[in-house]
Amino acid sequence: MLDEAERLGIKISDKRNADATGLEANVDLKRCAKAKRDKNDKTYIDRNTSDPEAEFGRKESNGQGWYGYKSHANDDAETELVTAVITTGANRTDESQLIPLAGKERDHRGQDAIRKQGGDKGYVGHADELEKRNILDYTIPRNNMRTVKIKKDKNKHYLHLRNLRYKVEQKFAEVKNRHGLGKAKHRGKWRVHLRSLLIYLTVNLKRIVNLLIPKTV
Repeated sequence: MLDEAERLGIKISDKRNADATGLEANVDLKRCAKAKRDKNDKTYIDRNTSDPEAEFGRKESNGQGWYGYKSHANDDAETELVTAVITTGANRTDESQLIPLAGKERDHRGQDAIRKQGGDKGYVGHADELEKRNILDYTIPRNNMRTVKIKKDKNKHYLHLRNLRYKVEQKFAEVKNRHGLGKAKHRGKWRVHLRSLLIYLTVNLKRIVNLLIPKTV
C-alpha cells in the first residue's frame, strides 16, 4: 500500500507518531460470570471464555478496563497514512510495541524509512534503542523528566511532530467510530489482526484518494 502511494507521487515522510487503542473481545462476559464460584473467584473468565487469547487491559489515563486486545499503529505524521500495525493482548503496554512497530516498517521499507519517532508519554524509555537504529526519540516526556522536557521543548522538529499528534488520535477515532475497530467480530488474535489490517487498509485508501484529489476552494 505504501509503495503504491509513493508510485502515485505521494511523498511519505520519515516522521512517525505511535498510538494504541483497545478492542473488546467477542466474548459474552455475562455468560462467563454465570459460572462464577463466589465473589473471590478471579478465574471464571479464563475458565469459560470463548476466546482464550484475549486478555484484560486497563487504560492508564482513566483506569477504564476492558477484556480483549490492543491495536498498536504507527502513522506518518505528514500524510496521515498508517505505516505499521501490531495486534496484542490488551495487557501489553504501549511502550513495549514502539520498537517492534519501527522495526516492522524498516524491515519492509528500508532502514531510512523512519528518522523521527513520536508518541505520547506512554512510549518513553526507548531513547537508547532508537538511537542505535539512527532514529531520533521525539516521544513526549513525562512530567518528572524535567531535563529531557526542557531540551526537547527547544527542538523545533520535536515541537512540530508533537503538534501533529492530534492526527493519529483522529485516525483512531475514525477506525473505531466509522469502521468498528473497537469491537472484535472474530475470536483469536490472528483473526482480530487480519480484520484490523483490512480496516487500516480501508482508511489508507480513503486518505490516498484525498491526497491525490486537488482541494477545491
